[in-house]
Amino acid sequence: MKKTLPKRLVKTMFASAIMLGTVANPVATFAQDYDSLIQGTQAQIDAMSAQQAQIYSGLQAAYGQISELYAQADQLNGLIAEDDAAIEKLQTQIKDLEELIAKRESLLEDQARAVQVNGGSSDYLNFVASSESISDFVGRLDVVSKMVTANKDLITTQKEDKKAVVAKQAEVEETKQAKVAKLGELEAIKGDLEVQAANAEAAYNQLANDISLAASSRDALIAEKQAFEAEQARMAAEAAAQAQAAAEAQAAAEAQAATSEQEVASQESQAASETQTEQNGQTTTVAVEETSQASSTEVVTEAGQTTAATVAQTEVATTAAPVTTQAPKPVKKAPAPKASTSSNYGDVIKTAEQYLGTPYVWGGKNPSGFDCSGLVNYVYKQAYGKDLGGWTVPQESSGSRINVADAKAGDLYFWGTPGSSYHVAIAAGNGRYIHAPQPGESVKYSTTEWFAPDFAVRPN
Repeated sequence: MKKTLPKRLVKTMFASAIMLGTVANPVATFAQDYDSLIQGTQAQIDAMSAQQAQIYSGLQAAYGQISELYAQADQLNGLIAEDDAAIEKLQTQIKDLEELIAKRESLLEDQARAVQVNGGSSDYLNFVASSESISDFVGRLDVVSKMVTANKDLITTQKEDKKAVVAKQAEVEETKQAKVAKLGELEAIKGDLEVQAANAEAAYNQLANDISLAASSRDALIAEKQAFEAEQARMAAEAAAQAQAAAEAQAAAEAQAATSEQEVASQESQAASETQTEQNGQTTTVAVEETSQASSTEVVTEAGQTTAATVAQTEVATTAAPVTTQAPKPVKKAPAPKASTSSNYGDVIKTAEQYLGTPYVWGGKNPSGFDCSGLVNYVYKQAYGKDLGGWTVPQESSGSRINVADAKAGDLYFWGTPGSSYHVAIAAGNGRYIHAPQPGESVKYSTTEWFAPDFAVRPN
């Protein structure tokens, strides 16, 4: 005979399958959501990394151009130094020529005065008297004339040489000025390249910070996914154990009912056998037969009643037997902590004031340099041991959202839309706050009058 599972057990197993399916479905759904978020974050990281690589390539090219400009500038400075040396040498030549020309002009003037009759008669008479003859006089006069002419010619030549040297000096000066002008052009180009490189470096550093934040967000999502899946697996295992226990309890109840039915059948069979034995003893006297029949009737009746009662009691017991399933115990949730008030956070302001003047550093998380979220998290850790998260978006979830106008000392101001904020500060009361503003600045006080936040959070 083919055995079948009891209907109650089938129903229990079917209900257990539904329970397990209900538990498993959210796992797949939420796991898919986590996967989408993780993949989206990774895609952002990949895109920013590609952009960062492109900026780095541009920076390398700019640095190469700047190095080349430095080399050209060094070469031009060397050529300009050579021009200065040449100009100095030409100036020395000009000075020597001017002195020589002056000396020769002075000598020529002395010679001219020596042969002049008027104004130099004594020299002339001495010159004539010293002559031994007319021919000697003429010869001496010719020599003097030639000397004077030669000196004049030499002076003229020296003046021409001076002009040539002066022209050469002017030419060298002009060449030098051209090189100086070229050097100025190189300096201007170098200045533009350095500005571009500085902007590219800032963009590169910003991307590095954004990539770091995105990587932290991705890692946090991965950790949350793993924790969620582990919790869902635990719940599924617990539900399976509960379903197994329920099935086992149901099977035990069914087995107990079957045992009761077998006992009733056994009792009925025994009663029937006893009745048959009494009927076969009717060969005695009529009185004995009547007595036997009466007894037999009573036995049958009593046996029948007992059997019926037993069957009824068994059916009632079987019907009334409760199926004990172990329901999962409700998980008690801890009450949500109350939002803090400003009076509980006075030490935050005192702690934050210790870091006034600390320079802003992209991704800075310690007193050597802070960015906005790094300052907030560090101050809260120092003051109360609270970890609000490493960047602005997790810090948004550190407490209860409040109106900006209701913010008190120790609350947090945020700029941007919830879920994608880009700046955070610590409220100090009366519209003032402490924050790490931006590159080139330091931790300082500011007011909402000049830079108004978009929303506020009161940390728990």
